[in-house]
Amino acid sequence: MRSIFFGFLFLFSSADILFAGEVVTIFGNEYKPPKIWQTRDGVQKGILVEVIKEVEKEIDVKFEFNTFPWARSYKMALNGIGGITGISFTNARDKLFDFNKIPLFNDTLVIITKKKVKSSDLIQLKTSEAKR
Repeated sequence: MRSIFFGFLFLFSSADILFAGEVVTIFGNEYKPPKIWQTRDGVQKGILVEVIKEVEKEIDVKFEFNTFPWARSYKMALNGIGGITGISFTNARDKLFDFNKIPLFNDTLVIITKKKVKSSDLIQLKTSEAKR
């Protein structure tokens, strides 16, 4: 079982400060229920949205959600236009983004296969993918 961290992060320099009442843009994948998705009338819903709304109450900052296809949301966050939610932590991304020190939400990824498939086959698949 592999645990994947799904957090949300701010892409500001260490000199930036959030002020009470400030509005911060958060990007996310447009369709990843139950984590985050956009309804037909343009309202963002999901577990990540609810968690971040709770954070809003604690720090008196308003978060504005914008959901797009993942590649676009990631690029906009990478360019410092706003934060991003629903992103997995990796060492490579840790060099690009400022992740929360304390995760707001953890998700566990479990891969289920037929009994014929051996775990060593999955490890081999991972190894071959990494070499591409």
